[in-house]
Amino acid sequence: MESPNFTHGSMSVNETLVQLSHATEPAMALPIFMFAGGAIGNLIAIIVLSVSRPKRKSSAFYTLVCGLAVTDLLGTCLASPLTIANYLNRDVLENQHFCEFHSFLLLFFGLTGLSIICAMAAERYLAICCPYTYQRWGVDRRFAQKFLFFIYISHIFFCCLPMMGMAKSQLQQSRTWCFIDWKTDEPVAYSVLYGVVSLLLILGTIVLNLAVCGALLLMRQRTVQRPVTRASVRERWRALSSAAETQMIAVLVMTSVVVLACSAPLVV
Repeated sequence: MESPNFTHGSMSVNETLVQLSHATEPAMALPIFMFAGGAIGNLIAIIVLSVSRPKRKSSAFYTLVCGLAVTDLLGTCLASPLTIANYLNRDVLENQHFCEFHSFLLLFFGLTGLSIICAMAAERYLAICCPYTYQRWGVDRRFAQKFLFFIYISHIFFCCLPMMGMAKSQLQQSRTWCFIDWKTDEPVAYSVLYGVVSLLLILGTIVLNLAVCGALLLMRQRTVQRPVTRASVRERWRALSSAAETQMIAVLVMTSVVVLACSAPLVV
């Protein structure tokens, strides 16, 4: 009498395991799809930028866009495998060392992306609204490369502070990612500082983008209102509506919307 019960019980366990494996498959699809989409998208962006005209490659804006694409690609390739591994084995991020490393990756690449976006907005603002300052400071490809290097070094140090005891990283409620503990009763100086810095970068990007768009609209309005000859109209239209300038503003606005939409929930 015991044998049938034992067999029935083992079959129930097997069925349960099969059901769990089938339930995990849809959950696994999401991080894999996000990883593939992020990696392929950034690779396409880097390839497109690499075949651009040499004149565009020498600009500071081009360098910042390349830096953003490379940074996002590195973040995707480093953080996503840990997330996928955690879906396969829920104990991966239970390890405190893995959890702290995953938290560092999210902190670093999130803040670095916001900083580069803000730098892109500031570069366009100086180029359009303050051209004399732009020329005097020598904002070019080398200047942008130095600024990117400064962003990376400073953000690595800043985002390593939780590992030094300034904050505690913990597995979040969904148990699929780690981040600093916002609700801890311990000193929250780092959490507040990170939130304030991120919020300032978001607000700065929005203000600079609005200022650039407003300046371009005002310049075009003044051009339309002036009584000018056909030749001068052609020259001003070339100056104000060049394809390169329009592409830069379009890339900046679209990239800002995507990055800010992804980063705002962690800050607000």
